[in-house]
Amino acid sequence: MEPSSRNMAMGRITGLPEGREIVVAMHTALPPSEEEWNAWVAMLEERSRAVDWDLARVGNLAITDGGAPDLTQRAPVNALIAQGRTYPNVALVTVSTVVRTVARAFTLFNPRFAVFVPGHIVDALAWLGVQPGNERAVLEALVEIERDALGPGRVATLGAIRRALR
Repeated sequence: MEPSSRNMAMGRITGLPEGREIVVAMHTALPPSEEEWNAWVAMLEERSRAVDWDLARVGNLAITDGGAPDLTQRAPVNALIAQGRTYPNVALVTVSTVVRTVARAFTLFNPRFAVFVPGHIVDALAWLGVQPGNERAVLEALVEIERDALGPGRVATLGAIRRALR
């Protein structure tokens, strides 16, 4: 699939201090395709197995302009979480007030799910266990994930994160 036709990017950020790892889902304003979402679920399952289902060991960073999986797409992710020995730490970062409002409901099901505005990206990364001083390395990885999968500048929320970290 050409980058310009994609609505979702994903990747892993590794090599952080204390062996931390972050899996990243980055969305445009449109929902992910079945192909994109199935690839995300496969990556989550692989990482879950790699940490012996101790899901708190892998931070989950979702960056979105409003695009999100539908109820049917969310079901396999919920099943993976149910298999876990611990809840995953999830930080959702978005420019969208509507998305932030709706997403706060997820905190009822996962106490380790938190919602942030781009200006609080440092807090979001801390929520995921990223030590202070590593924000720039994470930002560089996020920019690379966006560029490689979607093309540069496709996710406005990432642009707002970049401005916040100047």
